Amino acid sequence: MEPSSRSALDVLGCRDCPKDRAAFVPTEAAVRCPACSVVWPLGPHDAVNSLTQPAESVVREIDGMRSENPSRYPTRDSFLFQCVERVSRFEDRIAGEANAAKNYYESTALNFRYAYDKLKITGSERVLEIGAEHDFPFLKPFRENGCDCYATNLFFCYEATRPPGAQVVLGDMNRLPYRNEMFDVVVASATSHHSPDLPGLLAELARVTRPSGYLLLLNDPTSGAFKHALDRFGFGTQLGGSRHDLVNENEYSVAAYRRLAKTAGFAITESFFPVYYDQKLRSGNVRGVRFAPLAKLVSLAWRIAPLRWILQKTALYPAQMLIGLELNMILRKRNMMEAIQRN
Repeated sequence: MEPSSRSALDVLGCRDCPKDRAAFVPTEAAVRCPACSVVWPLGPHDAVNSLTQPAESVVREIDGMRSENPSRYPTRDSFLFQCVERVSRFEDRIAGEANAAKNYYESTALNFRYAYDKLKITGSERVLEIGAEHDFPFLKPFRENGCDCYATNLFFCYEATRPPGAQVVLGDMNRLPYRNEMFDVVVASATSHHSPDLPGLLAELARVTRPSGYLLLLNDPTSGAFKHALDRFGFGTQLGGSRHDLVNENEYSVAAYRRLAKTAGFAITESFFPVYYDQKLRSGNVRGVRFAPLAKLVSLAWRIAPLRWILQKTALYPAQMLIGLELNMILRKRNMMEAIQRN
């Protein structure tokens, strides 16, 4: 393991051992748990592969994504580590031709930047992103500020001669390969809905987050009473879109997110209206937005500053419950004193 990657040994935690055990130790082309001797091999750029015995849900997800490009990924191993000539750049996707994908990437970037600016990063933080994009755009501002950055996903897409922007650890988000309370900030963009076990996921995210640390749950679809009411008539997008059925595409209610986050030990710092839609409503240009006729009416009030403030404060939760408006939440893990006072 290269010297630049040695800090990964301090945070790794074996799923079969208590998470407060001793740090992993390096071996030849692998890392090892000193308690139970489980070995996780190292891949390109010292990426750690903890998916040596993946859960059934992980295998399903991997096979579902492989089935979308069967000639490219004939085996699971070929999917886990994907060497490409040039990793797709997030900024290129935003700058591309106008289409639904461009709007999606622009929206995710705006929501992340809003949440990031709320954190007041000092540069001393250790940061983890779950379900990270190939070029780690959401870790870039943390890294530029001097933070120690980690990325966990089910696969690693990389360039042979270009080091990644984070220490990569392949892993299951429902059984994270890290010790307890290792991270000051955990970021999950459009990721939590891929978990088949939302209560377990939030408990796991709380486990690896330090007291008073932050969790950013961003850009996740939510369920809504009328969200798919018009799908049969060709309006909107069916649940999961064009993804293969094996890929976990879930929609949980915002009420479930809020309840389970609090149960896991998080306090809700802010649940905010999607920045992209805020800009759309302010401009009145709502073409391409779901429920566009309704959005057009809302935009008339939205462009009046006092009414916009009232709607942002009062209409977000009802909109999520009724039409499944996306989830963007900044959560902070309670420290021991707060937990005692709360109880």
